[in-house]
This record gives sequence, C-alpha cells and structure tokens, in this order.
Amino acid sequence: TGDEYSPGNWGHLDQVAALRWVHDNIANFGGDPGSVTIFGESAGGESVSVLVLSPLAKNLFHRAISESGVALTPGMVSKEVKPVAEQVAIAAGCKTTTSAVMVNCLRQKTEDELLEATRKLNCPFLPTAIDGVVLPKAPEEILAEKNFNTVPYMVGINKQEFGWLLPLIMGYPLSVGKLDQKTATSLLRKSSPYLNVPEDVIPAAIKEYLGGAEDPVKNRDLFVDLIGDVLFAVPSVIVARHHRDAGATVYMYEFQYHPSFSSDLKPEMVMGDHGDELFSVFGAPFTKEYNQKEGYLKIGATTQAAQGLKDKEVAFWTKVSTKEAAE
Repeated sequence: TGDEYSPGNWGHLDQVAALRWVHDNIANFGGDPGSVTIFGESAGGESVSVLVLSPLAKNLFHRAISESGVALTPGMVSKEVKPVAEQVAIAAGCKTTTSAVMVNCLRQKTEDELLEATRKLNCPFLPTAIDGVVLPKAPEEILAEKNFNTVPYMVGINKQEFGWLLPLIMGYPLSVGKLDQKTATSLLRKSSPYLNVPEDVIPAAIKEYLGGAEDPVKNRDLFVDLIGDVLFAVPSVIVARHHRDAGATVYMYEFQYHPSFSSDLKPEMVMGDHGDELFSVFGAPFTKEYNQKEGYLKIGATTQAAQGLKDKEVAFWTKVSTKEAAE
C-alpha cells in the first residue's frame, strides 16, 4: 500500500536479508564473503539494478549482472503503489476502504488464495516502491546524483526482446509475422500507459521506427524493435552510462542468437528473444543428453559397458511389493 501498513518492497528486503546471511555465513561453506556476485534476468535483472541503487545493500556484494531488465525499465518502479494493492485486494475478495482493512484481509488469505487472485490480474507484477528505505529516491535521481553502489556491473539486452515470448504473454497479434502501420499505431497507443510513452510522442516514434515502410513483415520487425528499445534497450544503456559516469567499471552485451533447442513454437526469424540467453547462461548447449537406456559399467579385470542392471530382478520384486501393498 506504500504506507505504514505495508510499505512494500518485501521481496527486495528478502534479497538484502539473504545477502546479509551470505556475508555472515558463507565462509563456513567454503565461500568468500568478500567476493559476491549477484545476477538476474528480466524482473531479476531489475532486482539487481535496485540493489545496486540501494543503500541497504552497500558492501553486501561486489559485482552485479542485469540481463534484460533494470530499474529504469518502464512499469518496474512506482511511487504510487496503492492502486496496484487495491487491484490485488479486489481480486482476493477484500474491501479497499482503508490500507489497514486491505492489509489485514490479505494477510488472512492462504498462499493458494493469493495465487488465485494474481491470476485474475491483467498484469500480475507488483512494482518496486520508492519507499525511502530500499529506494530513498526515484532511480533517475539516485543515478543522477551518482549515489549508489559503484561495483563492476554488466548490463545486457537481447536483440529482439519483444520478439515472441512477451507479445504472446501480453496478447499482441505479432505471431502471424505481419503488421500494418495502422495496427502498430493502435497497439502503441494501447500500450503507452505502461511503456511511459506520452500520447503526443507516438506519431514521432512510429515515424522514427516504421517510417514509410509498406511491407507488413518489415513493419512487424520494426515494431518489435520499437517496443524492445522502450522496454529494455534504452533503459539499459542509460543505466550503464550513469554507472560509467560515476567512475565505475561497466560492461554491456547484446545477445543475438536463436537457440536451436528453444521452443518449436518460436518462429525461426526471432533472434535473441526475451530470455533466450538463459540457455547459454545455465550451460544448456553443453549439457549431455541423457536417455532411458539405463547403461552401467561392469567393473572387473576389464571394464565393459552394459545395460539394464538387474532388470528382471527389479521387475520381479517391484511386482511382489506392489501385490503385498495392495493386500
């Protein structure tokens, strides 16, 4: 609610608590509390960006990586969070008379009830609050004042952040691979509230990106670039520049690849969709392929490969055990 009843940013406070635990305890597990790297993707990238800006996280980490998401990403940070809290309360069947009434009601709900409530929301994301604690000021102000954690920072984006996954989730008619300028303009107007694109800027944006292009396929690709730039690319570059200007080490990347093992539903033309880099980050291209052949080694004077260790015996005893359990 953004007031004393529920200031918000509970997730970020959990992240700070986790970092404090690592700082105090990781040495007992062979880790180095003086060498902590935080990283995240999408909303996770925004979380990392917020921690870079937060005084609560000072000296708790020493490097940071934001993939496809920063504190300047439109819709991710808000000073007025109560309207969102009211939406959640209504979806959960709570009265919105006062903050106290809302918070008390929501805290009586079970996890399942809260999850069901979020399913009813058009956009089930709760923004980071400018609460004066986690974020003392708006991200733009903190960056301008150069008053943040100047750790080495890697900031990255994907080439087509709005290529397939996000428009699919948001219900944009881009899967057909074609788009005329009239529809593009209409979609941008529809999206302007959460893209932070003023109504009077829309014609200039359409002209800048789509120009006079008549090819509907090209229009679609240019529109994808437009939304991807507004949501991810431009905010990420601005954050990186502020970090650089504060005298900190900063790196940037753009991921431009269509993973061969990504969803078959994703069009081949989409290069570097939102989240595509995660396959590489977590080593999927180098993961061994496993099968159901149940191979094993016979180790004796010589070592031989074989399959189906004690296959018949396991089948027999499984059958016997199942029969006894049924009786």
